[in-house]
Amino acid sequence: MFRTNLFICGLVILCSSSWVYCHEGGCGDRLAIPGGTMQEGYCSFKYTEVADARSLAQDSEGNILVIERGTGSLVLLYPPPSADQTLKDVQKVVLIQGLGLNHSILIDESERALASGGPYVFVSSEDTVYRYTYNPQEKRAESQHVVVKNIPRGGHSTRSLALDDQGRLYVATGSLGNVDPTPVRSNLKRISQEAIEAGDNDWDTLEMFASGLRNEVGLGFDSRGVLWGVENGADQLIRDDIGGDIHNDNPCEEINQFTSAGKFYGYPYCFSEGILDNGFGKGKMTQWAWPATFPEASFTDEDCRNEELVKRPAYCLPAHWAPLGFAFQPPSGDDVEFPFPSDGEGDMIVFSHGSWNRNPPSGYAVARVKFDMYVAVTRSGDSFDMISSLTDPLHSSCPVRPECQQAMTTN
Repeated sequence: MFRTNLFICGLVILCSSSWVYCHEGGCGDRLAIPGGTMQEGYCSFKYTEVADARSLAQDSEGNILVIERGTGSLVLLYPPPSADQTLKDVQKVVLIQGLGLNHSILIDESERALASGGPYVFVSSEDTVYRYTYNPQEKRAESQHVVVKNIPRGGHSTRSLALDDQGRLYVATGSLGNVDPTPVRSNLKRISQEAIEAGDNDWDTLEMFASGLRNEVGLGFDSRGVLWGVENGADQLIRDDIGGDIHNDNPCEEINQFTSAGKFYGYPYCFSEGILDNGFGKGKMTQWAWPATFPEASFTDEDCRNEELVKRPAYCLPAHWAPLGFAFQPPSGDDVEFPFPSDGEGDMIVFSHGSWNRNPPSGYAVARVKFDMYVAVTRSGDSFDMISSLTDPLHSSCPVRPECQQAMTTN
């Protein structure tokens, strides 16, 4: 069995797969990101044998599971990369295919899962969430179990997943269009452990945990068991009374904290301020009404700022970064081969897909948001560092948008 002590952030570029890991020493012969930068204390390497890689997860044996969106499959890579191995040592096994898998992976090796026949691996397609019995030693996934069915298709097609310590599953769906007439599509639902075991749960019957989330592509729990999400905001924002075409820097990309059920987070009626010039701005994360007429509700700026009606984000990244995944950097000082930079304990590492309609383009990056994992709030509302970024997002060696996905740590 191979074990590594790496931070693998899954900086996935469409024409290849890359991982970034933390290493206090030199990077050796690791491959540099073409046209990009890497913060000191982190290294990168590239593995090219994955077809349009999406999410990553790692099991207790050190195997790395990857969603191959290009084939709709779940594949397993082994042994995991380490300082004394080369990419030639990595082998690939197809675990699940033929289901149109396109985004999320969850591995459940908890005592609760083992007691009920696990370990398990959860995966998602556009309209279904599946669970398989998973054997990491034998590298097999079998006994398909449909957890959720009849999720609405179309629009934003990823179905993000998270699992809490009570065995409850959270599933997020995004909007049908840029700005929908209602928030009915854009929400986060929760499924009890009993309902998971029963299976075949229809989407419309599930508990509504949070609503008004345009496209919560990344979900995850911090060390205190608090659920967080990263959201992709709307495009083409024009509002004549506060500057006209303000889409270049608005809305900001939200990082949301989910501390209780039943909250509304604003979409499509409200947006979060990024940068407003010409004296109109009231500060990052200020809530404003979206400039449209909606059939079922009418929100003013004052309504959007009423925290009894709308929960504002915990933090905002720059507009159009399109964050797709994150992880919290673990405490420093652990007995690991590749220790983390000591100043980043508890920070949120966010992986961003990058803009498509901003001039100049931005957000092709892995960023470290200043966080406090012990109180689950950001240290500063305007503080993040770049771990890695493409300085030339349209670099000729990979002329497509990078996809920065999930994260993991091993010990």
